[in-house]
Amino acid sequence: MTKRQHKHLWKTDDYKKRVRLLADLLNSDGCTLVIDWYLPGCHEHDIGYETGHDPRGYPVTRATVDQRFRWYIQHHSLFDGWSPMAVWRWLGVRLGGYFVWDPEAQLKEYNRLKDLGYFPDHRSNGG
Repeated sequence: MTKRQHKHLWKTDDYKKRVRLLADLLNSDGCTLVIDWYLPGCHEHDIGYETGHDPRGYPVTRATVDQRFRWYIQHHSLFDGWSPMAVWRWLGVRLGGYFVWDPEAQLKEYNRLKDLGYFPDHRSNGG
């Protein structure tokens, strides 16, 4: 996914609602240890860390989740794309995220939500 595609996703109400729903189901704490100025982006980030998938159900790496978090802050920055806060928070998740990225736990959480019907099975429709 490109930065432009990610920005476009956030312009759709369906995506915003999906992120909020999944964050609620996962009991997301929002923006851990910092002010919740970018709460939807923090929720999207939490979904990736908790399930190993993006809110649409596609597998993601830790680097991708962290990158999209930085993009979210940049998209919503008063500086129109350039944001010192995006860099600081991205560095924080890159350094701290190493200790909480857990593929085994992610698979269990992803399968739980998929079994409940919250994630589509992308294998059945080719992608």
